Amino acid sequence: MKNIALALVAAAALAGAGMAISSGGPNEKLASQSRAYGGGQFSPFNGAVTRAFALDAHVDGSGNGAAYGTWEYGPPTGPWHVRGDITCMNVVGNVAIVGGWVRETERPELAVAFLTYVRDNGTPASGAQDEASVSYFGGTSGANGDFPTSFPQTCPAGTDSFTDEPPIWFPVTGDVVVQQ
Repeated sequence: MKNIALALVAAAALAGAGMAISSGGPNEKLASQSRAYGGGQFSPFNGAVTRAFALDAHVDGSGNGAAYGTWEYGPPTGPWHVRGDITCMNVVGNVAIVGGWVRETERPELAVAFLTYVRDNGTPASGAQDEASVSYFGGTSGANGDFPTSFPQTCPAGTDSFTDEPPIWFPVTGDVVVQQ
């Protein structure tokens, strides 16, 4: 009798799991979403300056939908930082191109659009460090017309930036995950 009860419980659990998978449980949205998340520190320009960043970016519809999330950037011990709302993201292989509007900062000249790049080179156990670019700040035509008028609703399609310079990569102490 004990074996029959155990078999019935196991069968019910398998049936329930099958229904959860087929009915599009809570993970269904993740299957059609590109994501970039993580953070860490990097030292651009021969270690003269250290920057810390945190990123949580999502775009629905396998990269064709609306982008959203948050991004933070600045020296790890201050005296300033920026926090931005993500409005665009493209994923090209293991690289995420993320942009949006700065919403909080102690530096008024940085309260503009931003663009940043991150590269996922595998898990921390792989030994290959992830990489990040310095962040680009500017306007969308006008006085600081660094970006086209379609930005930050539309990010660059590839790793060639539409700013004056392509991304310059620096190794990250931390972890970045890019998924498409």
